[in-house]
Amino acid sequence: MLPIAREYEQPSRLRTDGSLIGGIHLDSGDVQMVDFSTDPSIYNKNAMNFLELLHSEPILIDNKTNQTILDWFDANGVKWKNKSLKTGDYGLMIEACPDLGFPSDTYFTDELCIERKNSVGELAGNFANATKDDDRIFKELNRMINIERNYLLIEDDSIEDIFDGNYKTKLNSESFFRALLTWQSRNNMHIYFVKRAYMGKMIYELCKNCLDSKILK
Repeated sequence: MLPIAREYEQPSRLRTDGSLIGGIHLDSGDVQMVDFSTDPSIYNKNAMNFLELLHSEPILIDNKTNQTILDWFDANGVKWKNKSLKTGDYGLMIEACPDLGFPSDTYFTDELCIERKNSVGELAGNFANATKDDDRIFKELNRMINIERNYLLIEDDSIEDIFDGNYKTKLNSESFFRALLTWQSRNNMHIYFVKRAYMGKMIYELCKNCLDSKILK
């Protein structure tokens, strides 16, 4: 089988015409650049390899998540496993797959971090209750600074709930919103409001997009 080139070797590149050029491993250990569009058999093998790689991509779950997310994963054949994560609630790994260029389990902890909050109220509570003795939320956000892709997913609520102060804590809505903007800028963090029914799909797509960016460029 043709291993897919890793980023530190010669990554595959999708061209504007939809064809694919990239590196394949030779028995000598060298990486040879190939225009897959000139040899459909090589292209098809590479495509099959990428599909196989997707099936070796478990989503990592750090803590208890709502059953709706797990149900979506299971219904759509998405692999997942519990794993203690230093930062964030969800992550990505590739299980050992020597034929595809991954001789051992590979964790994307420096490339991807997904933090999920059940509601605007939970996040507001984290901010409002942060003290010198318990500032876990700020330590978590600080750790995200060195991670390439950071996402904060807030379930069911909307940005209007922040503006209107639709949460139980006494945190000022303007202070809350400005704090979010500050962390968003500092961490290059993407903030999304996602309905619960779509949260599983959102997490999967973010993980897949990260994998795509490392394999297909």
